[in-house]
Amino acid sequence: MDLRYPSAGPPWLRDFGASVIRLFKGLMDVPFRLWPVANADLPAAADYSGGLAWNATVSRVTYSDGAAWQQLQPWDATLGALAAFNSNGIIVQTAPDSFAGRTLVAPAAGLTIANPAGIAGNPTFALANDLAALEALTGTNTIHYRSGADSWSAVAIGGLLSFAGGTLNVATGTSGGAIPLLNGANTWSAAQAFAAITATSATLSGTVQIANAQYLQGRTAGGTATRMLGLNASDIMFVGSVDAAISAINFNANGANWAQLSGSGLTVAGLVTPTGGGIVFPATQVPSANANTLDDYEEGTWTPGISFGGGTTGITYGASNGGNYVKIGRLVFVSGYLQLSNKGSSTGLAALTGLPFAASITNAASVALGIYTNITTITAPLFLDLGNATSAAIYTTPVTGLTNANFQNATAIEFAFCYRAAA
Repeated sequence: MDLRYPSAGPPWLRDFGASVIRLFKGLMDVPFRLWPVANADLPAAADYSGGLAWNATVSRVTYSDGAAWQQLQPWDATLGALAAFNSNGIIVQTAPDSFAGRTLVAPAAGLTIANPAGIAGNPTFALANDLAALEALTGTNTIHYRSGADSWSAVAIGGLLSFAGGTLNVATGTSGGAIPLLNGANTWSAAQAFAAITATSATLSGTVQIANAQYLQGRTAGGTATRMLGLNASDIMFVGSVDAAISAINFNANGANWAQLSGSGLTVAGLVTPTGGGIVFPATQVPSANANTLDDYEEGTWTPGISFGGGTTGITYGASNGGNYVKIGRLVFVSGYLQLSNKGSSTGLAALTGLPFAASITNAASVALGIYTNITTITAPLFLDLGNATSAAIYTTPVTGLTNANFQNATAIEFAFCYRAAA
């Protein structure tokens, strides 16, 4: 049924149509109820443009747009939320039946976004800053560096260097050529020019820098490769075979070897002149069997003592009792002041004890020059019989030894002598 008001015809016909429509409206139920029609029974849409019908097949209101019958979407909460949303830009669903507006945000550098909310058209991304500068680079087999803010420049490679296929190559040098070197900041320094290059040598007018684990290499007349100077994790400077352990450091000048430093010691061709101090020997002697080797030097103090028949019962000493010594190699120079405060009760042959080093052989005699007081029946000098130990029997003649009877409680002897130590 078409209940539209007639839009053409004489006035009386339009009035009649309007009155008929009002009559039908008075007779029809409220609300207005559409007659159900199966989908297959709907009339031609072109004949009912703007008309409504109840599509009984899908149970929905159907309307004609003049070309086809279209089904109306029932109302729900999601459609209601969309209808209530009233902001320009990109819309996203943040939760069921909930929507919000969003805007694309570019990072601090590297990208820009035109029309980020999409209001004036599609958002458009573009590279910026360093990324734009890198994208603009052209060419191949070129190394670039950051020469400024958002600026990249090509590295100039020349001389004996070339770059291709990701590899930096160094060409073989020729006489008059040049080679760049790395400086302390790990950047290429100015090329160092070779004044001359021959089959056996090269003369460099600049400076050669040797990095860790690198070395200068030479060859002997027989062709053996030898490290002349280098650095590695444990050596500062070395000379030796490339493939064998480092043997020694040689200091040569004018074709002669001035000195050699190795694990066994330092060998010099001339005199050694210490200008910053003396020569230091180890605290514990390292003996040498070489007759021409000075293996020890020591200065110190010692405490002289006395025994009678090997006993020291009750013997005490004065406050000034003491001595000094100097040992050069195996020769020992001793001096001392023996001062008794009580000679004790031991008896027998008198012996000087407490020598700083044991004597080398038994029954070796030494003459002690000195001054003595409170001692009887002796004449100077005194003779010492060294007994391969740190003590020496005291004699007034080669056959007459002193005993406890010659000493008193206040005996004092000032003496100096030398002897050969066992080591």
